[in-house]
Amino acid sequence: MRQDEIKVRPNNEWFDNNCAIAREDFHVARNFFLHHPSDVNRKAYVISRNNYNKMKRKAQFKYKRRKGIELCDLASTEPRKFWSSIKRKVNNKCKIDNETILKHFESILGDSSQDLCEEVRNLIDNTVFDDINVTQLDSEITEDEVVASIKKKSAYIFTNMSELTEKFNNCIIHGKELDYYCPRHDEVICEFCIESKHEGCRNLIDVDQMSKVADVSELTDIKKAAADMEENIERFLKDQRENRTQLDEQKNDIASEIKHFRDKINDHLDRLQQDLMDDLSETHEKLAAQIEETIKDLENKKSKLASLKMNFGNITEEDKSPTNFIIAKKVKKELTRLTKPLSVLLHGLKHSNLEFDASTEAELMVLEIESFGAIAISEKSSSLQLSSKNEDLKLNLNPARNIAEIRLKVKTDIRIKNKAQLSVQKCIILPSNQFLFVDEKNERLVIHDQDGSHHHDISVSNKPFDVVVIDSRRVAVTFGRGRQLEILDISKHKCDRIIKTANDCWGISHRDGNLFVVVYRKGIEVISIAGQLIAVIPINVDHVFYISLYADKIYYTDWAEDTVNCCDFNGDEVWCYGYDNVVSEQGIATDAEGNVFVVGYRTNNVMVTSPDGRRYKVLLSGESDGLNWPTGLFYDAQGDRLLICNETDGYAALYDIE
Repeated sequence: MRQDEIKVRPNNEWFDNNCAIAREDFHVARNFFLHHPSDVNRKAYVISRNNYNKMKRKAQFKYKRRKGIELCDLASTEPRKFWSSIKRKVNNKCKIDNETILKHFESILGDSSQDLCEEVRNLIDNTVFDDINVTQLDSEITEDEVVASIKKKSAYIFTNMSELTEKFNNCIIHGKELDYYCPRHDEVICEFCIESKHEGCRNLIDVDQMSKVADVSELTDIKKAAADMEENIERFLKDQRENRTQLDEQKNDIASEIKHFRDKINDHLDRLQQDLMDDLSETHEKLAAQIEETIKDLENKKSKLASLKMNFGNITEEDKSPTNFIIAKKVKKELTRLTKPLSVLLHGLKHSNLEFDASTEAELMVLEIESFGAIAISEKSSSLQLSSKNEDLKLNLNPARNIAEIRLKVKTDIRIKNKAQLSVQKCIILPSNQFLFVDEKNERLVIHDQDGSHHHDISVSNKPFDVVVIDSRRVAVTFGRGRQLEILDISKHKCDRIIKTANDCWGISHRDGNLFVVVYRKGIEVISIAGQLIAVIPINVDHVFYISLYADKIYYTDWAEDTVNCCDFNGDEVWCYGYDNVVSEQGIATDAEGNVFVVGYRTNNVMVTSPDGRRYKVLLSGESDGLNWPTGLFYDAQGDRLLICNETDGYAALYDIE
């Protein structure tokens, strides 16, 4: 930009000579204090700052009062110009009462409402704005225009403009005027910001000086970026509204599917019931026929026995005649003939009963099936991307973190509920903002609340190693040498699905309904939530225990080689670095910008590397930072936080990333 094109930011109209002198004194005192910090110089700096602010307040009050009097004079001498100066033509109708008009002018003059000129007071006191006589205004304007113009002028010119100026010229934290530019942080700051955040910044530039050399095209870039952002938001809104409509349709479809599923179950049970009822009828008829046959046979034998009894009924023991002897022998022979089959019949006679024996499968169905199924949430990353029509736009609205300036600040200290001996391998933050820790030795998942207090434990089937969140109620847990992973419903403390693996399974990550699992001697296996093997990423994972995904890259640590590695989804290496200060890398996580956080197990530290791995910084180190054989860490994108845990002493901490 040529020197004759430099645009100097003009002072506000209220900024008078006294303000300029006070500002110069303030700048001198501030710069002297920054270069020669001492209690005396600091006191002089604070005094000059307070004096500068006092001068600005006095100038603003005087300016406001003077402008109010000028308006009153204008109303007294030239009513037409007075109303024209506050007139704003609008199409909508609005009405305000006289009291509002009076308060408007009182706000202009401060507390001295008695200084309202007679013409203005008479106009306010004697005029009803619902039935105004426009001839009083010496101008052919409508009633609605007058009312709307006064209200619009009051709300827009005297309020919104001052609020707009205050919004952009004043610090949103301290409410003070923004007087300095910090090149290190690319930020406009106030005097109090220097003490709170920019105390170490020694190259601050006065805004007035900076405005003389600033690239004024940046405002154009901002406007273009804002227009692009507005268009992006509209696209995102459209996408989310469509998703909302789809949810309603999916709800109806699933409701129909559940009813159809229930009908299928009912039909199947009806068929089973009918088969059982047919079997019951057939068995009953068969047994009843057998019993009827036996009854008939017994009735027949009973009849024959009765006939025999009639034949020897009149024979007595005293009768020694041959006839009686013959009759006795024949009756005896006939009884013997009847007794033998009757004895066989009675010996084989059984009492039949019908009983119902429910199948084991049916009993298990009644006892174990608690629901038809579950409503699962399937999430995947949106295909929408931020777009810009201005390819040459230089404005960066979301600058990447500077590795050198990243710091961790402890937010919550956590003591994991102890047992005889702990072996905590991983930690995560659940969607409920609770903390989950994987205790391998005690075969449990330990859950703590946000304040660090223990909430409950969940016992698992084997020695767990790593865990990843699937949705609001489910997590996936690997079991190392157990050669399996489980989908656990942490809300019900139960296992939804067991997925077997071909070998030991260790680190795990999740994206779009698929699990990325480190399987010993196999590589990184991509497995669906349903348990189907989708792909195998062929990399050497013999000493790999933790992985993290970002964009189209996979990051992992190699325990034996003491390296942090990055590869693509084909398994091709992107970069691999070892770091002198970090040994036996364990847990790994990536933030929203691709920076990589890594735990050094043997060196008791935590570091961060740039997405390309070339730059790194140790963030925490040693027992002074609470690290004692650290293993797991987890990055929470929602809160921009880092959760770190030790293996054996039960200590964990939540850090804010600054």
